[in-house]
Amino acid sequence: MNNPEKWGERLRELREEKEITQQTIAQTVDKDVTQISRYERGGGAQKMPKSFRRELQGLFTPKEIIYIETGERVSNGAVFTMNDTKNNGANYANQINGDAHIGGGTMMAEEDATGMLKTLKKSGTGMVAMDYFGDVYASAGGGAYNEEAAISTPIAFERSFLRSHFGLEQFAGMHIINATGDSMSPTIMSGELLFVNPFENEGSRIHDGAIYVIMCSDVLLVKRVRRNPITKVMRLISDNVDVDDIELGEDDMDSCKVIGRVIGHFEKL
Repeated sequence: MNNPEKWGERLRELREEKEITQQTIAQTVDKDVTQISRYERGGGAQKMPKSFRRELQGLFTPKEIIYIETGERVSNGAVFTMNDTKNNGANYANQINGDAHIGGGTMMAEEDATGMLKTLKKSGTGMVAMDYFGDVYASAGGGAYNEEAAISTPIAFERSFLRSHFGLEQFAGMHIINATGDSMSPTIMSGELLFVNPFENEGSRIHDGAIYVIMCSDVLLVKRVRRNPITKVMRLISDNVDVDDIELGEDDMDSCKVIGRVIGHFEKL
């Protein structure tokens, strides 16, 4: 379970591990040292200030910043979440649907799925293997980057379960990633698992008002999408009223790639 309110304690923990002084932290984030001390004792902001995500990058690794903010220990592998700097979320995106931009894309062949999926299909067990990218985080908040390729683990589901819960018949390329941050709360909370149906499975068409995982300029986002039928302007909407929406013009859309629609999300217990 995440404990964002204890971010100050985790800041102190990692600061002391790395032998960084409170004065250095204070200078880095442009705060008084007494305020840093207060944060570390659990006072002040209940959540890590958003500006700290960027300002702390010179002192901590992306994974350490995720840990400070959310309490989640991210294992080795690819980590892709919202950041003010570019990241290599494209590694994961290219593994999922190649060059499927908002304007269109190519269908991912079912036989390109994991060896486990092929085995299950041949066995006639009525099971479907779905790749879980345990170290991939779509941003509903602040973030990290990593230059390694995304690592996935196949998980088997009963086909009848997927049909009844998601109302789908086509499961090729469906996969699971993680959400982090609070920009989509209360709909999607940090740490939840996102079940993603590849864009091509739905004819590369946007369902207005649905939630999508989108790669924009090497930043992996999870947002609600609305498209103006007249102006063609697309808005990436945050369900959290305190977080600004993102507006994409025609030029912006060329640099964005739709990974897929979020068809379900589950909380980790």
